[in-house]
Amino acid sequence: MAASRLTVVLVCYYIAGQATAQSAEDTANSAAKTPCTLNAYYRAIESKLTSWINDAAAAPQKLKMQLNELQLAALKHAGTTKGVSYTVLAAIIRRRQAGAITYTQTAVPKFAAAIELVATKRAETLVLTGAATTKRTSTVKHEQATAELTKVLMQGTGNNNVGCKVTTTATILTQTNCISEATDVTNAKKIADNLKDMKKMAIIKQTAMTLPEVTALIEARGTINNPSQWLAGTSATHCEQNASPQGATEAQHAVAAQKIRLTAKAKPTVETLAELAQAKEHQAHAGSTDTTALLTSDSDLATALTAATTAQREQPGTLATNTLEALAGEPEARNMYNFMRQSTGAGSNKTPTAKEVANLVFGTATGTVDKAFLQPLSTDAVSIPTTDSDIKTTIKEIAVQEGFEQAMAYYYVQNMQKLTKAVEGVKKEEKEKADATEKTEEKKDGEKKEECTGTVETDCDKTKCTWNKEKNECKVKESAYISSVTKAPLLLAVLLL
Repeated sequence: MAASRLTVVLVCYYIAGQATAQSAEDTANSAAKTPCTLNAYYRAIESKLTSWINDAAAAPQKLKMQLNELQLAALKHAGTTKGVSYTVLAAIIRRRQAGAITYTQTAVPKFAAAIELVATKRAETLVLTGAATTKRTSTVKHEQATAELTKVLMQGTGNNNVGCKVTTTATILTQTNCISEATDVTNAKKIADNLKDMKKMAIIKQTAMTLPEVTALIEARGTINNPSQWLAGTSATHCEQNASPQGATEAQHAVAAQKIRLTAKAKPTVETLAELAQAKEHQAHAGSTDTTALLTSDSDLATALTAATTAQREQPGTLATNTLEALAGEPEARNMYNFMRQSTGAGSNKTPTAKEVANLVFGTATGTVDKAFLQPLSTDAVSIPTTDSDIKTTIKEIAVQEGFEQAMAYYYVQNMQKLTKAVEGVKKEEKEKADATEKTEEKKDGEKKEECTGTVETDCDKTKCTWNKEKNECKVKESAYISSVTKAPLLLAVLLL
């Protein structure tokens, strides 16, 4: 019953989290309508993608710094339980770092591709909306002109038609004041709150990227029937029929165009990424090498965003916040547990608990890695003799200094020397024991023959002896090296992992 209640609670939390994320996305998409809000919307997406790149790039380096500390600590304390603990922690971090490097190599290019397309789309959107925001053009210039051959007014074949050439320029807005839209700008930025689960986006689709609607109001007065007197008025404000140019307030037979009105027709809509990815405009140009895209493809943009959000995932961090009991479940910790148990002849088919693993591998199952193993590295002294002056520092400090590789080499050589001596010592001890046992048996059994004295292979007891085919000798088995391995598991563990 308790488990059922827990499941219900977790499901409720999950649903609530999804609803909150969806609410933030809907709020942002609804707010992104104007140049100010669309700019904030797309910049928020770019910033989030950039933060993903920065996080991905920083993760391997952070893990590498901690790996340096743990590897050096493992070598320095080799042959002790603490050395084994550091060895396991280093192995865990090494695996995490390898995963972080792979993630960076595969995910960052997708983030970068999405940033490029989002930034391009933002620029296109702002230029288009900036042109439409002008509302009206600058001053309209009028010039006398001969009517075009293709005429509109064809009464009497239009031979007496006169023309008035109207010229104006629509300027693009280079900046705008967004103070009045502060709330909507803030809401538009919420698209980044849960970009990972982005399903919809506000966008002026490529098929909706049209120039502003142009509206011209033409004024006319009087009678125009004498082409020979058709001319432009003073200040180029109109065209008129008169013997000489007049001002706009004096002209009696004239036409004039007011300032041209621009009306934005390109409006953002909320579209699903899945539908945008299947946009027809993309299919029309797919595989074509003869065309150059002048606008960002909706399909390319949606596909890039989907690839980026799908690739993004949280990376395992350093071990600072991990508990020892939690890390006991890692494969490196369990492998070390099995190795140590088997080395001492205490192997078991029973699956150990996390506490059992932690107690053997880390010396305790309580507390965090930070307190038990990382903090002490700040005071764990390192002293390395050199030809110039000895290096005296701490593990934490040298892990990020040039002397790190030198420290690693120094302790590695020391450990190899210790291992060699340990093996030789145990071999000597085994031999002495074997000799003592042999003498005891000889004394006890009197003239009893040695057991490994067979002159042919069939007479050589293979359970206690080894037959040398080259020398045709039956000799006592060499057990010293095997014994040395089982008696030096802590030192070997550091060198094997």
